[in-house]
Amino acid sequence: ESGTTEDILMRPMHPYTKGLISCVPKLNSNKDSELVPITGAPPKLNDLPAGCAFRPRCPYAREICSSMEFPSLVRVGDNEHYAACYLAGEA
Repeated sequence: ESGTTEDILMRPMHPYTKGLISCVPKLNSNKDSELVPITGAPPKLNDLPAGCAFRPRCPYAREICSSMEFPSLVRVGDNEHYAACYLAGEA
C-alpha cells in the first residue's frame, strides 16, 4: 500500500496494513488491553505462495488471491492512495 501518511494510517485499504496498525499499542488504550497480532508467520522469500504473499495469513482471502499473478497496484482513494490487493477497499 502506498499513499499519504494520513491515508495509510487513517484509511488503510490493504488487509496487511490494517493488521500492522492493529498491532500498535495506543496511548489512550487501557493498559490491560491486548494487542491484536497478525496470525501465522511470514512466508519464506524463497518459497512465496502464488498470488498474494499475504494470502495465507489474510482473514479476507478469497480464491482470486491465490491466482498465479501478484495483485497490481490499484487506486483506492481520492488522492495518490494505492494498494496491491484484489480486494482493496472491500475488507
